[in-house]
Amino acid sequence: MILEANKFTQLLCEVFEIDLLDLHYYLRFQLHRRAVDGVHWENYAIRFITCLLLTHITTAFRAPLPGRIHSWYLENVIKKADEDCANAKVFTKEIKDLVKIKLLEMKKSRKKRKKHNRNICKRDKGAKKEAKET
Repeated sequence: MILEANKFTQLLCEVFEIDLLDLHYYLRFQLHRRAVDGVHWENYAIRFITCLLLTHITTAFRAPLPGRIHSWYLENVIKKADEDCANAKVFTKEIKDLVKIKLLEMKKSRKKRKKHNRNICKRDKGAKKEAKET
């Protein structure tokens, strides 16, 4: 369910041209870095999150990274950011159509759930009424 919500959020962000960093994606295999309470994170995880945020912000504004670490992964991230910026306009219409379809599907399923719940309530009221009469 979380993965579906993240994917849908990613589509929405692409449609409205909002930059997105999915921390769930990066932290899903870092659960051992959670604190004992299961809610908070250990220091190493906090530093990892901070590094992700700062790197994301830096690449989004096309600012140079400090350059202390040279890795093919960071180079690919920067290239992908440049490509995404160039291709954003091309895919926007397609993504908008996908989002409209998804929103309509959600609206239809919500109506079905409401109708189903109403029918259940009517049956329950009818059963209670019959029980009172007898």
